[in-house]
Formats: sequence, C-alpha cells, structure tokens
Amino acid sequence: MGLDNFALIRTDDPETPKALTAQIDERLFGLNLCGGMFSGDGQDGSFRGKVYAALVKDVTDGAVSLYDEIDRDGARKVATGLRNWYAQHQGSYDVGPFPIKRQEVFHLGTLFEVVAETEGAFVSAWY
Repeated sequence: MGLDNFALIRTDDPETPKALTAQIDERLFGLNLCGGMFSGDGQDGSFRGKVYAALVKDVTDGAVSLYDEIDRDGARKVATGLRNWYAQHQGSYDVGPFPIKRQEVFHLGTLFEVVAETEGAFVSAWY
C-alpha cells in the first residue's frame, strides 16, 4: 500500500480544505518530488510520501511522521531538519528503501517551509 501526502489549507468548511498550490505560493513552482498514483510532484502541494517517510522521520528524530497529519509546527520541524540535512550532506539520502537525490531534499524542505508559513495550512496523509 502507498502513502500520498497533500499540503492543504483549512477553509470555513472543515470538510473541504483547499490545496496549497504554486498558484497560492510561487515558491512551489519548479518543485520536483516523486509523485504517486493520486499525488503530484509538489507543485500542486502533493507528493508520494512513502518515498520520503524515512527521511522525515530521520531529520525530526522521530518527532514527525508523514503517516500522520502534520500541523504548521510539525511542518516547521520538518523544514528545519531538511535544511540542516541539506547543509551537511553533498550526496543523496540513501537510508531506507528509496534513494532520494539531494535536490529532492531541498524541494521537500521548500514545500514544508511553505506549509509552516501559511496560515491554516497542514499536511494530510492518505493511504
């Protein structure tokens, strides 16, 4: 079974959040993350979470999981962890079942920075 994650913004109707897309925050333009059957490449606020689950767990010392809903504080932890990892490593992240290119770590960090800085934003898990 897979895991897709979606960056969303809460609306007045809790049943219908809206996607946090590049049309809302231009920093998402040009992201290149692994997409899944129902998720995109990051520009639409979604990505294949299963690929990045071990990385997120690692850079947050297990405090945040892509398998759970992530609020803005959690997104801030992920963004900080990813930025720190990026600054300290020159190669790809090869822990876990999926090797992740260094540039993907940067792009994922950008997405989580946008979530952390956007009022009402969160990351939802679907699997």
